[in-house]
Amino acid sequence: MTIYLFGLIKQRSTLRQTYDYITEHWEGWFPKLPSYQAVSYRLNQIGWHFEPLIDCLCEHLQARHDLLRDVLLADS
Repeated sequence: MTIYLFGLIKQRSTLRQTYDYITEHWEGWFPKLPSYQAVSYRLNQIGWHFEPLIDCLCEHLQARHDLLRDVLLADS
């Protein structure tokens, strides 16, 4: 989920673009990154979590003037 959200922040419009970006520029940070197919499968399994997460983030950010100060991403 973190990689996918990071890709959105970096304006990558597809999971494939995000995965390629991560493997090209950030591979050292993700030494156990699985294959693209495994990442895609995992995201499809947890995809239903994104809608409430995005809704919550949008509500929180709309109420804030300093949008970047309170945005944090964490990986499980």
